[in-house]
Amino acid sequence: MLPRWGSQAQRAWQETTPSSPESHGPSPPRVSNSTSARTRPVSTPGSGIFSPQITGGFSPQVGKSSTPTPMFSSARTTRGQALSKPHDLVSASVLHRSDTDHSHDNDGQPDESSAMSVPAYASSVTDPQSLVFAPSGRPYRQWNESGQVISTYGALFPDHYMKWKHEELPWICPVRSCRRLFPSISALGNHFKTVHRGCCLNDNLDGTFTELDKYADRTKPDINGSLVLLPKPPIVVSTGLMSSRGFPLAAPEPHASYQENTTPKKRARDDANDDASQHGCASWDDDRGPASRRRLSEREKSVATSDPPLQRLVTSHSGHPYIMWPDESGVLVTTYGALLPHGYKLDDSEPGRPWICPVRSCQHLFDL
Repeated sequence: MLPRWGSQAQRAWQETTPSSPESHGPSPPRVSNSTSARTRPVSTPGSGIFSPQITGGFSPQVGKSSTPTPMFSSARTTRGQALSKPHDLVSASVLHRSDTDHSHDNDGQPDESSAMSVPAYASSVTDPQSLVFAPSGRPYRQWNESGQVISTYGALFPDHYMKWKHEELPWICPVRSCRRLFPSISALGNHFKTVHRGCCLNDNLDGTFTELDKYADRTKPDINGSLVLLPKPPIVVSTGLMSSRGFPLAAPEPHASYQENTTPKKRARDDANDDASQHGCASWDDDRGPASRRRLSEREKSVATSDPPLQRLVTSHSGHPYIMWPDESGVLVTTYGALLPHGYKLDDSEPGRPWICPVRSCQHLFDL
C-alpha cells in the first residue's frame, strides 16, 4: 500500500498524462497535419524542463535522398551548372550525394533514385579537360583480366584494346606512333608514366590512341642541374576516328630493354662456343642442346657494333626508369641523378649506409 502523499501524486500524474497500455511515461512528440509548421514548449512532468514539440506538415521519407540526384540525361545540375563531360557528372554526383546511403533499403534491391557510385580514382585526375571514361562507360585506367578488375599501374586502355600475339611480350602500347611490347601490365604502366607522360591523347575508337600534344613539361632541372621527371600522367582529351595519313600505325616492336638483353645473350653464347673449341670441349651442352659455332647475321652485327639511340636507354629490363626507384609503397621516386639497373639491391654490410654504387669498379657505400 502506497503512502498517502504517494497516492495523491500518482492520481495527479494520471490526470495530466494520457494513459498508455505499454508505459505510463510521457507520450512522444506527435506529427500534426497542419500546414503551418511551428513549435511550442511542452512541460515534462516532474522535471521542470521544457522541450519543443514538432508540429506542421513535415513527413520524413526513409530510404530516399532529400537532395535531387543529377542524372546524365539532364543538362544541368541542381545548382544550375552545365554537364558537358562525364567527369562533370561525377563531380556533381559527389557534391549532391546524400550523407547516408539508402540504396538497398527496398528489400535489398538498388534504389533507382539513389546517387551513382563514384570510383575513388575519378577525383585523382589532375587536368580538368581530361576524359575519365571511355565511350563504353569503362574508366580508361581500368582493365578487366579474366573477369577481375586489376590495376593498370598508370596505363590507359581504350575500348577494343587487344593484346599482341607474343608469348613473352603480350602487352602492346596502344599509342599508334609507339606500339612497344612489354611482358606485364606493370611494365606497360611504367612506360606510360615515362615515355608518354604529359601527353594529350585522342581515342580513335578502334583500340588505339593518337598522341596529339603535350599539356605539361616532362622534366625540370633540380638544384644540381640534373633533369627530374615530373609526375604528369598522360590524359585523354578527345574521342573520334582520325585520319591515318598524319599518324601512321607503327609496327609492333619489343621494348628497348628486351632488345638489349637478347643481343648480349647471343654474344655470350658465341663466346662460350669459342671457349669450348679452345679447350677441346666439343661435348659442351646446355638446356638448348649442344653448342655449335655459327656466324652472326647482318642484323646482329649492326646491333652489336652500332650504338643504340639514347631514347632506348630510359628504362631497365624490369620496366622502371634508370633514374627512378620504387619506395616502400611501390611508388616510383626520383634518384636525383643516380642510375639504378635491373636487379639492384641495397647493401646491409654497413649500418646506415645502404646505398651501394652499382658500378663494378666503384662499389662505394652511401647514406640516405
